[in-house]
Amino acid sequence: MNLHARNVAIQAGVPQDLVPEVVEFMKMRNRINVKSAQYYLKGHEMFKIRQKKSPQYMRELSTFYVEIREDFLPEPLILTILLDCKTKNKTYHLSIEKDPKLSPQEMQLLQYIIGGNKSFDWMTSFMSLLQTISYTRKIPIKKELIMTQYRLKLLTTLANVITTHLMEFNETATSAFVMRLVSYLDEIQAAVTIPTQHEAAHFEIREHIPEVGGNGISLDKVENLVLPYGFSLL
Repeated sequence: MNLHARNVAIQAGVPQDLVPEVVEFMKMRNRINVKSAQYYLKGHEMFKIRQKKSPQYMRELSTFYVEIREDFLPEPLILTILLDCKTKNKTYHLSIEKDPKLSPQEMQLLQYIIGGNKSFDWMTSFMSLLQTISYTRKIPIKKELIMTQYRLKLLTTLANVITTHLMEFNETATSAFVMRLVSYLDEIQAAVTIPTQHEAAHFEIREHIPEVGGNGISLDKVENLVLPYGFSLL
């Protein structure tokens, strides 16, 4: 299986240094195909844009994966997010999908972050409900635009659900982080034509994400992972 997965990754155009990561990602998802490899590669490219000043953060990335396949969708709705959640060299791979392959620790972390895998049924139902709501008269829309609309709806819903669960877990820390995040986003919007300020804001936000795995803060306790992973995801 490893050899086949490596061949698929190479066929998908994955750089040699990323092949092992892509192979593990496809095996974890149990989907060894070019499209799966390309989803990971796209997520990695997005992460690299934000982290280009800090190459040491380019390895050992955690992931957050969403996959929804329903008849009302023109194609599967898939979201792959790569993140450095400041957990030293240990990574966590959470997912919202029909048949997740999570470790017991990852399942507990998912419960804190978004309500566990029951969120898959809820998310699918909610996206189906949104599909029935239209504020304009129905006109033909290209598939690419339809999927972009669904991705925006998915991201907005996830941000809301994740923030709500983090508030329930630690209201004080989450409120402070979200206020800082909103403030930095306002600065970015005001400096839309100044890329260096975008990067500076990103790294300032990252400074407010707690780090675990040192100073006696154990990685074995799931509660210690909730804010680092959750804040990184936001």
